[in-house]
Amino acid sequence: MIVARTQDAGPSGNDRTTGRRYPALAPGFPLVHIWVQTDPFMYLHARVPAFHAAVHQAARAQLRGRPVAVAVDGSEQAPLFATSVEARAAGVWPGLRAGAARRRCRDLTIVTPEPDWYRRAQAAIALVCQRTSPRIGGQRGCFDIDLAGTERLWGKRLRTAAPLDQAECLAHHLRNRVGADLYCDLRLGAAPRLRVARLAARAAADEYENGVYPVLAEDSNAFIDPLPLSWCEGLGAAARTILTDCGITTCAQARAVGTTPLFTLLGDDAAELIALLNDGDDPEVPELGDPEPAMDAQRHCGVAGADLATALQHVDALARDIGFILRERGLAATVLALDGRHRDGRSVQTTQRCQRQVRHDDEIAGIARVLVARISRRPHWERLRLTASGLCAAEDQQRLFAPPRSERLEAARDHLRRRFGADCVLPARQAAIR
Repeated sequence: MIVARTQDAGPSGNDRTTGRRYPALAPGFPLVHIWVQTDPFMYLHARVPAFHAAVHQAARAQLRGRPVAVAVDGSEQAPLFATSVEARAAGVWPGLRAGAARRRCRDLTIVTPEPDWYRRAQAAIALVCQRTSPRIGGQRGCFDIDLAGTERLWGKRLRTAAPLDQAECLAHHLRNRVGADLYCDLRLGAAPRLRVARLAARAAADEYENGVYPVLAEDSNAFIDPLPLSWCEGLGAAARTILTDCGITTCAQARAVGTTPLFTLLGDDAAELIALLNDGDDPEVPELGDPEPAMDAQRHCGVAGADLATALQHVDALARDIGFILRERGLAATVLALDGRHRDGRSVQTTQRCQRQVRHDDEIAGIARVLVARISRRPHWERLRLTASGLCAAEDQQRLFAPPRSERLEAARDHLRRRFGADCVLPARQAAIR
């Protein structure tokens, strides 16, 4: 790896936290010769902690540095679905009611959602990130950036030719640019694997003061092993409960168990964890999605895939997961979206706007089944994801008679889940797919 220069590269930027200097990205550096060793994969993952609350802080200068929470409406009983970093430090977390949150934090400012602000903020951050690579995707304040193939482009403009060093320099530039222009605290992770880059960005947001966390390929296992299993994307609450009951709480302990026992314990739910621990193929960079607050649940359909009948069973389980989360937080949904991936690699998506608020398992499952039937043109699903958006405070309806039997059973299941762990109690017709 050889880099020769005739003069200084020009002006450089300063990181706001550490004061370390990084080169600016202006073109026209007087390089004599450069040779770059190409790395087939390099990813950046950028995220804005507490994105929806951070957008309100960026839009209103008087809220910066103060605890802020976003509630579904302006009532005292409105549940919070987003809280700023300062609010979380004061003990205010999503799911609290507005009145209880104000009693816990006297300085808390509660605002109502501004979906247009969220879309504009995401578009502005995405525009900054697209200056580093054309392949970018994500949603709700999280962005995946694929830097593969850009090494020669940036090698002519940066002082280093190593792909990870280039990614780190680009990450600092993005962080400084977004902070200066958009007033958002961007945290980034850089790694040759997308899953590791996502974890590194979360570590940078939670623990790393520098704001950028680079992970070398040879250091991936050392970085992953101490992390708790709750950081693993795609590992649901039920799977974590099973592993915790077995004394497995960290990635290192899961690695020591081995692939076959993990698959025996968790079935298809272990796919993401096994791929993370065993250097499996990275997922594709997703398209830019809607930043509107939403809740989603995902299930893998196994190695052989799922036909229509099995897919409907998976959808029932997804509806149960979404419904439980909505009821726990006092929320209801007005929009349901189902997206999936077939075994042949093609992805499909469909959306249904509900005529009224939905929060019960049967209501969500009924709509989700219609969505599955609408997009099932090929057999053998590989993955299914159900997303509930259009969140609002659930309306407690006054009933003349006792609740129907289905809702009484649902309330009993919720009580058992809260006591013994989410998803540890299943309806008999759904237990067969576990």
